[in-house]
Amino acid sequence: MVFGLLVWGCSAAQAALPAPQRQALVDLYQATQGPQWRQSANWLEDDPCEKLWHGVGCSADGLSVVSLHLPGNRLQGSLPDSLTALEALESLDLRGNLGLTGALPPLQAWPAMAQLNLSFNQFSGHLPSPLRLPRLQSLVLSNNLLTGPLPNLSGLPALQNLRLNHNQFSGSLPALSTLGSLQALDLSFNQFSGPLPELGRLPQLRTFMADWNRFQGPLPTPSGLQHLHILSASGNQLTGPLPPLHQLPALSVLALDHNQLSGALPRALDLPRLHQLNLAYNLFTGPLPDLSAAHELKRLQVEGNALSGPLPERPGQLIQADLCPNSLHDPAEMHEPIDAEPSWRGCAETLTAGSTSDARTEPEPPRLRRSSSPGRVAVAALQPAAGCPASRSGESTQAQPAYTECAGPQAPRRGGATSKPLPDLSVLPPWSEWLMALCALLAFVTTGLIWRLSWLGQVRAPPGPQDVSREGDAPSEGWVNSLAPAAGEDLVHHRPTSDQPSA
Repeated sequence: MVFGLLVWGCSAAQAALPAPQRQALVDLYQATQGPQWRQSANWLEDDPCEKLWHGVGCSADGLSVVSLHLPGNRLQGSLPDSLTALEALESLDLRGNLGLTGALPPLQAWPAMAQLNLSFNQFSGHLPSPLRLPRLQSLVLSNNLLTGPLPNLSGLPALQNLRLNHNQFSGSLPALSTLGSLQALDLSFNQFSGPLPELGRLPQLRTFMADWNRFQGPLPTPSGLQHLHILSASGNQLTGPLPPLHQLPALSVLALDHNQLSGALPRALDLPRLHQLNLAYNLFTGPLPDLSAAHELKRLQVEGNALSGPLPERPGQLIQADLCPNSLHDPAEMHEPIDAEPSWRGCAETLTAGSTSDARTEPEPPRLRRSSSPGRVAVAALQPAAGCPASRSGESTQAQPAYTECAGPQAPRRGGATSKPLPDLSVLPPWSEWLMALCALLAFVTTGLIWRLSWLGQVRAPPGPQDVSREGDAPSEGWVNSLAPAAGEDLVHHRPTSDQPSA
C-alpha cells in the first residue's frame, strides 16, 4: 500500500505543468489587465491544467499548454515575451480584444502552431520573419495596424487560410506558388502594389480578394482554378482587357469595379453559377454580351463604362441591374415591329420590388425606366434608396423599399458617401398647391410694398427722447437703417429698376 501511494505521488508530480509555462500564463494575465477580463475563471489558482483555467487547453498528460482561446475577452496591453515558452502551442485565438497593442510575438517560437487568429486588435509593426511554421493551416491577422512588406511565405507549406485584410501592408507580393494547399486569400484594404499574383498554381483556391490596393497591370488569365468561387479586385489600377473566364466553372462572384480595364466584354460571361457581376466604372466598350445562360445571376453592375448597343435578353433571376451611365438601348424602342418582345420588358412600369401581399416573397426583378428620348433606356442604380418610406398612399405597409432612378452620370462611390433622397411630394393633400401659391403671392406683394416705401423715403421711426431731428438736419433713417448689416456681413443691395415709377 505504501508503494502504491508513492507511485501515485510520483505520477501526480510528473503531471504538473512545468513552471515556465505556468509563469507565461501568469505574465499574460498581469500584462493584459487580467482583473478586467470578461471571463477569468480559475486563473492564478494552482495548476492551470488541473483547475481548468478559462480558455487554456492542455495535452492529455497535462504537461503542455496546446491551446489558448480568449477571443473578445477585453485583453488590453502588449503580449509578454514569456508567451514563447508555450512551445507546444497548437492554437492561439485572441481575436476581437481590440485593446491588444505592440508588436506581434515571434511566431517561429511555436513550431506546432496550426491555427493563429489575432484579428481585430491594434497590433503594429512588421510581420515576423522568417516564417517557418510547417503545420500552420490558418493565419488570420486582419483588422490591425500591421505595416511593411510581406516576408517569404515558402515556410508555410500547409497554409489553407491567409487573411491580411484591413491593415497597412505595402510593397509587392512574394511568390505564392509554394502554397499549394491555399484555399482563401484576402489582401483587401492594404497598400500592396505591383502586379497581381499568378493564381494558376493554387489549384485549391476558392476565394481571392484584393480590393482597394494599388495593384497595377493586367488581370492574369485564370486557369486551372476549378474551385474558385470569389474573384474580387475592385478599386485598383488594373488595365487591359478582361481575360476569358470560361475556365472558372465554379465562379459565383466577379467584382472588378473601379479599375481601368478596357476593351470589349468577353462573350463567355454567362457562367452557370455566377450570382454577382460587378464591372462598374471601368473603360469597357462595345455591347453587353448575352447573359441568358447565367441562370443564377442576381446582380449586374456595369454602370460608368462606355457600353453601347442593344440590351440582351434579361437573365431570369436578375433582381438588380445598374446599367447607366452607358449608351445601351432597348430594341423595342428602335422602331421594331409592334409584336416584337423587348429583351428587358417589364422593367419600366414600376420601381418597387417585392409583393405587397406577402413580405416574405422573393423581390421582383428591378425595373428599367424608359426615358422620353427614343432609343434610350434611362436605367439607374437600382439600389434600395436610403430613407425611403416603408409605404405610400394606397400601398401595403409590407411593400419593399422603392429603388432609386438614374439621373445622369454618377461619380464613383469610393468613400461610401450616400446622397439624401428627395422628399416624396406625392403624399401632400390636393389643397396644398393652392396654399403654396397663396403664400407665394402674399410674399411677393409684401416685398414689393416694402421696397417701394423704402425707395420713396417715407418710412420713418417715431422720434425718441434721444433721437429728435432739428429743423434743417437730415431726416433720421429710423428702424429702416437699423436693418443694415453689421461690419463684415454680406448684403445684396436691391435697387429699383428702370420700370419703377419715379417719385
